[in-house]
Amino acid sequence: MRKLSINEVKRAAREGLKEHENFRTVFGSLLVGGLIQVVAMVLIVLAFRSWFTLIAAAFLIYCVDGVFKYGVASVTLTAASGGRVEFSAAFSGFNHFVSSFSTNFLQNLYLTLWALLPCIPILLSIFIPFPSFLYIPIFLAAYVLVVIKSYSYSMAYFLLCDRPYIFGGKEAIALSRKMTDGNKVTLFLLDLSFIGWFLLSILSFGVLWIVYVNAYYNTARSYLFIQIQKEYDKRFIKVKG
Repeated sequence: MRKLSINEVKRAAREGLKEHENFRTVFGSLLVGGLIQVVAMVLIVLAFRSWFTLIAAAFLIYCVDGVFKYGVASVTLTAASGGRVEFSAAFSGFNHFVSSFSTNFLQNLYLTLWALLPCIPILLSIFIPFPSFLYIPIFLAAYVLVVIKSYSYSMAYFLLCDRPYIFGGKEAIALSRKMTDGNKVTLFLLDLSFIGWFLLSILSFGVLWIVYVNAYYNTARSYLFIQIQKEYDKRFIKVKG
């Protein structure tokens, strides 16, 4: 199967958003989800009476974050496939709370551990002399490693939505790693192609991101997932056969 170019992926995403007035629904879903997360963060500040309430409020936000990541994947996958997006899909993560939460937790845990790995030499420098000029390259290596690994785990929420038999973040992340093997450069190039939109979003103080880019970008990632999944399934069936 021929791999689609980045321009073809983005064109398909735009067409998916035009179908059935999907853009309006996707935009509304992402906006409501974002507002709920902002409100939750404000509640953390207001709820700060003790360390216990702070930790409890932070845990609540963490749960909400996982649920709405699932919702974003759900609505954009439907748009990318040309189906009619239902507003209620933005909240579908509540029906898959355990999977949503565990995926969010494991993604952040793994990325944190990968980020800390290159810092081990710096920690060892407490006991063993270590050249200070290597600190910056080590931190850069940590950043690059986290970016690479974030692409490895990036398909996890799409897999939870598209393959109901997957239960839990560990299984979703493991399959995401297999599917993105050989596709990380494509994922990076898709992100790179949006650099102009990202800069314009910053210059507009986030307004452009809210009203257009967020829906467009996430739908493009969803469409790319669909293509990567088709390629992976075809390869798997071929190997199995």
